[in-house]
Amino acid sequence: FIENPLDARNALQKNTAAIAADLTALGFNVNCAPVLDVLIPDTHDVIGDRAFSTDPSIVAALGGMVAQEYIKGGIIPIIKHIPGHGRALADSHDELPVVDAPYDELKDRDFHPFREVSRSIYADAVWGMTAHVVYTDLDDSLPATCSRKVVFETIRKDIGFRGFLLGDDVEMNALANIGDLRARQRLALRAGCDAVLHCSGNFESMELMLSETPKMTNDAVLRYNRSIEWFQPVS
Repeated sequence: FIENPLDARNALQKNTAAIAADLTALGFNVNCAPVLDVLIPDTHDVIGDRAFSTDPSIVAALGGMVAQEYIKGGIIPIIKHIPGHGRALADSHDELPVVDAPYDELKDRDFHPFREVSRSIYADAVWGMTAHVVYTDLDDSLPATCSRKVVFETIRKDIGFRGFLLGDDVEMNALANIGDLRARQRLALRAGCDAVLHCSGNFESMELMLSETPKMTNDAVLRYNRSIEWFQPVS
């Protein structure tokens, strides 16, 4: 319960603008936020207070506002963890979460914030980050990041996300059963991710991945170019 929702929204807007200004001053132009996951009572603490609410409409409204504020400040926002990490009861940094919720529940609740942002006038400027989560009613064997079925049928078609799509950090233990970093990257890119994240800062791991990193596909380049056009100066 929020006593003053308007004050809370205004505070969030000012906080986001301040973060955008700090990032811009330091030379950054992308931020892995906002989190559009919808909370449930048992949501794992790894999501915790990074998410806005248990109400999908509130998540959509606040998440959309944050995305817009970043864009105004010259920062590309990354909505995550698409198609929704809120039902996961495990930390995907440590293990692979499995969500058994039926499609109808996911569609009406978990997908809603991502779908609303994907329908917005600024949708092309927004990037997305996938969830390392298995949704058994969507694909009972592969996590969303590595599932061509989830990427194309759920994220692209059902949710309608048309922006640049990143696979979450491939060093997370949720992908341990996929193979080494090269195998994880290969499967995520084949599934339809435009690029993948590597977040440990380990140069040996980076070199291992880069040894087999292909060029971006033509579709990925088009999506990337569409996003950065929002931030080009008007002549």
